[in-house]
Amino acid sequence: MSLTTCGEQLAANLVKNCADPVIGGIEKIGFIINRSDIDIAATKASKVVGSKNLYASLVLLTGKKGYQCSSLSNLKSTKVDGTYTNKIQQVITGALLDDGDVPGSVIDSLISAEGEFVMVVEHKFKDLSRASSPGSSAFQIIGLDVPLTSKGQAVENDKASADTDGGWSFNLATSEPKARAYWYATNYTATKALFDALGTAVE
Repeated sequence: MSLTTCGEQLAANLVKNCADPVIGGIEKIGFIINRSDIDIAATKASKVVGSKNLYASLVLLTGKKGYQCSSLSNLKSTKVDGTYTNKIQQVITGALLDDGDVPGSVIDSLISAEGEFVMVVEHKFKDLSRASSPGSSAFQIIGLDVPLTSKGQAVENDKASADTDGGWSFNLATSEPKARAYWYATNYTATKALFDALGTAVE
């Protein structure tokens, strides 16, 4: 019996996108979801045919919703070497520009040892000129394979901070087997409508 490998084979050119040049940054608005509120199997079953990284649906359980983050500032992706496999660490940075009882309970959830999350962020670069699946680079799903947590990441409140005006700053991180997972339901406009509706509980 022959051994098989899961190693990825290079299948595309590493060349500059001149039709729609890449730009940096993510939009400030994103959604964070308790990972237990997502039907992971149904979401993964919606993988777009012919793609390794596109999912047509992000399936939330009945009565569940996403929670808006209004001050996201960065997403950094870095290769992490392992003994047998390499992964990509994704670190999402944001702020909760508030403090008090309710914001404090939100932070308690983020820093909980049991806290496991998935986030959907919108890149400034949409890739709308792509020949196939135009706009499919807009909405990244982070934490679908391995949940986002605050483990090893800074979550702090600095009352003297000019950046947060006394509110909270936070980082959430995961190390996943793939560099990217995107949400793409037919086209950019359709996916944007679904993204905007994440804050409404599923009926």
